[in-house]
Amino acid sequence: MSPPPSPNGKTSTRNSHARGIILLLGLILLAFLIGGLVFYQLYPFEAEETTNKDDDSYSLPLNNSQPHFDPTVLVPIVGRPNQMETVASERATTPTTTVTTTASMTARTTTITFPEEGHAEVVIEEEEEDESKEEEETDQPTEEIIVDDRENQSESEDEVNQCAALPIERTSCGHVQRLPIPVSSTPLSLLHYSLNLTTSYVGHFIGDTEIFIRPKAQTNQIILGATRNLRSLDSVTVLDCTSGEAICSSVQHDPSQEVLSISLSTPSSSLLRVIINQYHSISAFSLYSQVPAAFNRQLPSVVGTHFQADADAKQLFPTVLGSGIRSPLSLCLFHDESDSVSSLTPSEGSIRYRRDAPEGKKTTCFEKTKPIQQRDFAFLAHYKTESLFFNRTSSSMPELDVVFSFTQGFSPSHHEWIHEETQKVISAVSEWTSFGFPLNRLTLIDAPIPVSHPVSPLGFVVLKSGSLLGNPKVAMMRNSLMRQVISQWIGGVVSSDSCVEDALVTYLQWTINDEIVFIPSQPNTTEKIRDTRPSSLVSKPKRGRISLSSSSPCPDRLPSIFHSIDRIYGEGTIQRVVKNIFIHHSFSHIPLSQLASIVSDVTGDETAGVYLRDWFTVSSRPLFLARKTREGMNLTQVAAPNKEVNLWRLPLEMEGTVMEVKPELNQFLPLSSPPIDCLVIDPRRKSTAMIAYDVSTYQCLIRCSFSSRCSLSPTELDSIFADLGVFFTSNLLPVDKKELSNWKSVLTSLQSRSSLQGESKCCLDHSLRTPPSRDCAWTVNDICKKIDLSSSILSSA
Repeated sequence: MSPPPSPNGKTSTRNSHARGIILLLGLILLAFLIGGLVFYQLYPFEAEETTNKDDDSYSLPLNNSQPHFDPTVLVPIVGRPNQMETVASERATTPTTTVTTTASMTARTTTITFPEEGHAEVVIEEEEEDESKEEEETDQPTEEIIVDDRENQSESEDEVNQCAALPIERTSCGHVQRLPIPVSSTPLSLLHYSLNLTTSYVGHFIGDTEIFIRPKAQTNQIILGATRNLRSLDSVTVLDCTSGEAICSSVQHDPSQEVLSISLSTPSSSLLRVIINQYHSISAFSLYSQVPAAFNRQLPSVVGTHFQADADAKQLFPTVLGSGIRSPLSLCLFHDESDSVSSLTPSEGSIRYRRDAPEGKKTTCFEKTKPIQQRDFAFLAHYKTESLFFNRTSSSMPELDVVFSFTQGFSPSHHEWIHEETQKVISAVSEWTSFGFPLNRLTLIDAPIPVSHPVSPLGFVVLKSGSLLGNPKVAMMRNSLMRQVISQWIGGVVSSDSCVEDALVTYLQWTINDEIVFIPSQPNTTEKIRDTRPSSLVSKPKRGRISLSSSSPCPDRLPSIFHSIDRIYGEGTIQRVVKNIFIHHSFSHIPLSQLASIVSDVTGDETAGVYLRDWFTVSSRPLFLARKTREGMNLTQVAAPNKEVNLWRLPLEMEGTVMEVKPELNQFLPLSSPPIDCLVIDPRRKSTAMIAYDVSTYQCLIRCSFSSRCSLSPTELDSIFADLGVFFTSNLLPVDKKELSNWKSVLTSLQSRSSLQGESKCCLDHSLRTPPSRDCAWTVNDICKKIDLSSSILSSA
């Protein structure tokens, strides 16, 4: 029998287990503490979605009680001369031709000096500097606009300057009733926007804002845009600039409606100064950010704005709601000393220590801008990146700063093509618009963005990461570069309704590419317009496969209106319209109605403006059925399937004469002389309209196609027959039993031509009892069997 265990051994075992449990609990507690500390650093508070829920009283704070906000310092915005207003003649008279390559946190600088005219040498200088040498602060070059802004804004600027200088005194406020958020709020005029932001690569920003607004009617409620990304919006001060007194207010943030409601104790229609202190923006989707992993801290860090529309800006700071809103911006960034920062205007110099700056942050303020859209309130901060800097080579060219967020395999000599190709586009757009590049500097950023073709803010071209490191001949990269450079003018300098703006940028891109062939192997503008004409007006049920490509919010057909006006009223008409806009409306918003008026003035025809306006407001294109008579042509406007008839007013050409089609269901176009061949309307497809004719006209066109003396080219005949195919598959052709044999003859003749493709070809074969191809199986069941003319032809056989 074994001896009993020693009591001391039991005690030792128990003590060991107890120490293990205590150690385990201690490690768990330590892990919770460390996790909480990290979370607090990233998200220092649990934000309330609605502020001041339990406290109806509100006391206006003194500005000097805010440690990170001081209106006397925040206003780099007001009271300073706007150096962007300097005209081209004040630019440097002797352009430099230097390329500087820099790498943040490295001391290597490569300077490539290109030869001036008459010289043939290229000098490359490399300098090695002491890494420990403290960076010297130098004055930035003055930003200049190369044309004057024709609008006189001095009165508004004086009002803003005077209001910014007013002191804000503490005011004791009682209960201020919170008003319900209305469906439509009183519109606001934005006179000036001042923004202080503390930058962060992890997507947590802290902001102070001053907004100078004037309600367009007396109101006791201000509605601003603010998404759920914005937190701690309860520190709000409202000052009446006319009386100089603070207005008591109550604040409510509704993340579901993405609005910030400020209820005022006193109604006002005066200029108001709205101050919002120390709000936080958490993980805004409108930012692109690159943060290196902990095991590879040598990679670059990048953060910048990526607003695709004004609505995206309210993820980062409170915005004024409404379309076409523009205002000057004054921006100050608080950032790490090692960061390089830029915006669309040059900095006014950096300050290492500023009273309202967070501890350890450097302050960089930028010059006040011209009136710009809120989506152009942009900045870029980066660290350890590679960059190429090209000084301007002429007074009409901007400086070019190219920042690479992906530095592996970077070599300066491999990327000098960027300067030449960007200059080529800038020169072409400047000549086409007669308006030089609007800023003194353009920044290209090779950024970590998820989309290939983003909308870039004024002063920036944002390209997908790796685009600039690949083959410079890649069409996708060149297409994105060209489009975004054009958007510096259309969208940056002059904005319009989103789809109008998008269509005009697209048309300029096509037209300018025809001239300079920037994107090789691309179809010309005429071919692209032809591709936008629909092959069917019927919406088919989708079977078998799911499309993974995202559709654009603007229809592909929209750019064709500018091509149509150019062809009807003469080449260069749209160019004259664009030049008129930049001469009289630079740095402003042009609504569609105003653009239509400008088109009418330039063409001398009111119908042209109406044609443009209706094109962007009606969901389908003009559709006509035409039947010839001895004296002319009877026109009937018809509707696309499942839609109502929209009565169009537009120009149409018949026998070389441009005629006005009135907004009437039926009308007659008289014929001044007998036609040479067959009587057709708009044979060269100058209009966006689609026209189908009576069967006798198609018989005439088929005979004409076999004649060597036919005045219509094969391309023009194919376009006319293609439109017939669209009307046929859309079941818009009238059925007359007396003409069924003639229709069958026409379809039989077209079967041997290549005019009809896709669904039209499937239904043509089905109507003539030709065995359809495998690709036609769904089309026959979904479309062809529902066509009245096809069914009548089949039943008559």
